[in-house]
Amino acid sequence: MAFLLFFTVSANAYEFPPYEGLSLKIEGQIAEDYSNNVTFAPDNEDRTEELLTVLDLGMGIKYDKSRRSLALNGRLNRQMSTDTMDIENSSERVTANFQ
Repeated sequence: MAFLLFFTVSANAYEFPPYEGLSLKIEGQIAEDYSNNVTFAPDNEDRTEELLTVLDLGMGIKYDKSRRSLALNGRLNRQMSTDTMDIENSSERVTANFQ
């Protein structure tokens, strides 16, 4: 049995009127994911079933002109066990691109 609750919040790029070519994008996601720990359990008896709450937040800013562009993006992802709040998995990612 798999149960998935998926909720996404997203905003399109926002242009800043005084600064032509500067845009901002913010994204967020909250989801519930089912896990039965099959990958890490050596035997069927060691399997544990749980729900994982996944929080994902991202932000990007971009400055774009005709001959150059600069983009900075960041994303934070966090998985937490719904049953035992002391188990969590977090990751971060930051990228920069200049052309």
